[in-house]
Amino acid sequence: MKFVVVAIPNPRVDRAPIQEAETAAVEELYRSGMIDRVYARVDGASSLTVLEAEDEAAAREAIERLPFYVHGAMTVDIFEVRQVL
Repeated sequence: MKFVVVAIPNPRVDRAPIQEAETAAVEELYRSGMIDRVYARVDGASSLTVLEAEDEAAAREAIERLPFYVHGAMTVDIFEVRQVL
C-alpha cells in the first residue's frame, strides 16, 4: 500500500542536534525500499514523503521511530493514497 506523510516542523525544537541521526534514519528507510520519494517545500514549511508499507500501522511505526518525531521536532499526518494517473 502507498502512503503519503506530511510532516510539519515544530519551530520550538532545535533540529540541529538530531539532524544527522534523522538523515541517517530516512536514508535507511529509502535504501530498504520503504520510502519512495521525499519532497520538501522550498519555504521549509513542510515535507512530503511517499512510502510503501503493508498497512497504516506499519507506515506509522516507521515514521514514529524517526528522531525528529521522537524528539517532537515534527508532527505528521499519514494518508493512504492510490495512483490515479
